[in-house]
This record gives sequence, structure tokens and C-alpha cells, in this order.
Amino acid sequence: MTPTTRITFDGETHILAPGADLIDLMNRVESAAHGDSTFVTFSTPFEEMSVLVGATTRVRIAVDFNTHAEQDVLPHDWS
Repeated sequence: MTPTTRITFDGETHILAPGADLIDLMNRVESAAHGDSTFVTFSTPFEEMSVLVGATTRVRIAVDFNTHAEQDVLPHDWS
């Protein structure tokens, strides 16, 4: 199963396109955060996005290796 990778900028979450170069994206975000505000561009499954990243931008990256784990954890009456 292909993992699902999510990136969140200031509370707005996007799913990255399968095969996205996560290390490259992390490096570009880090560079933008240390310098002048810069647009960082990445692909989602449906579109290309550009986000303005600066020193105060909060960024979170999550890689979900088991995208169906929730189904096994929830009690039956929650379904």
C-alpha cells in the first residue's frame, strides 16, 4: 500500500501527490522559512499548489503508512 503524505501550512492541510519528493519539499520549505518569504510549490492529486512560506509559517508533515488503520480501531457502534 502506498503511504499517504499530508502537509499542513498554518492549519490548512493538503495531501501530496503520490511519488512526491518529500525530502526536496522539506528542504524548500526550510529554506523559505529561513530567508525572505517565498512561494513553495507542490502537487496534490488534483492540482498544483503554491503557498507563501515565511519565518512564522507553521508547517507539519505526516506520512500515514496504514491509511485504513482507523477502521480497525473504532468500536463497532461508531461505524
